[in-house]
Amino acid sequence: MIVKFDDENKRTQVSLRAEDLLNIMDIREEEEGEKRSVLWRPEFAAYMIEGTPGSPYGDNMHGQGLLSNFNQVEPNMRLRRAEMKQLLDANECLLTLTSFPRLGCPNFSYPLREPNVKGVSGSIFFPDDAIYGGHPRFK
Repeated sequence: MIVKFDDENKRTQVSLRAEDLLNIMDIREEEEGEKRSVLWRPEFAAYMIEGTPGSPYGDNMHGQGLLSNFNQVEPNMRLRRAEMKQLLDANECLLTLTSFPRLGCPNFSYPLREPNVKGVSGSIFFPDDAIYGGHPRFK
């Protein structure tokens, strides 16, 4: 998840910039094609991104991975994080948690979005605008 720090106000919020960042990565993916070592995909929320390897580890002629391919996992994860960090603003970082601790609290997102119980989520805590809008399945 993309997180924005506001040191002056001592506030941390989720940053709803996933669609902008994924658009940049989509262009890179088109330019590089199959040699791309990292792929980026949307997740449910507008502050979430999913990075995956560009191809399966240990993709061999027998369709099986080898134990020796486990040593490729960590370097690829580091590559993914470094690649996305290049696109973040100075006050943003990537946070790998299952759920943001202040999710649903007032002012948990940047920019600020208000919940609407008549929206698609029907939530009094989570605004529809915090749902990723670039893919139809999420809403």
